[in-house]
Amino acid sequence: MKLIKLMPLLALLLFVACDNQKKDDDAEDMAEEANYKSPAQVSSSWVGAWNNNQPDSLEAMTADDAVLLMDGGEMLNRDSISTWYKNGAAMMKDLKTTAEIKNSTDHMAYEAGTYAHHSKNDSIDNTYEGAYVVIWERDSLDWKVKVMSITNKVPDSSMAENE
Repeated sequence: MKLIKLMPLLALLLFVACDNQKKDDDAEDMAEEANYKSPAQVSSSWVGAWNNNQPDSLEAMTADDAVLLMDGGEMLNRDSISTWYKNGAAMMKDLKTTAEIKNSTDHMAYEAGTYAHHSKNDSIDNTYEGAYVVIWERDSLDWKVKVMSITNKVPDSSMAENE
């Protein structure tokens, strides 16, 4: 008989315990959401890492199985990308990107557009331009570069031929 009188109390305790678990799960989801970076924020961080000569930051934003395609030539693996970061970040300044096309889902994002930058210690202060495509993949909360395609702008030779 005493057990029957305790049943409502046990049910209430069970209900409260389950509710607290849901609140804990909601709190974890909110914490994850607060740490979530949008693809646009990650892309901005990417450009900032180039402009601040931070190859380690670029490395951290790149997947282990990433590939780089330069000027439609050979596809470079992760080790070659690391070397490119170290050499490129040290000589590049004022990188500006203009996204022409971009889209994202929960786990994939892509951006395609044009870029322009200058080179440090360039006495002529040339502007280097071209087109790029970057495909990002999200693993948990981190976005990582999976594929990069960088193409230099070819100078228009038709103007020189006509002169």
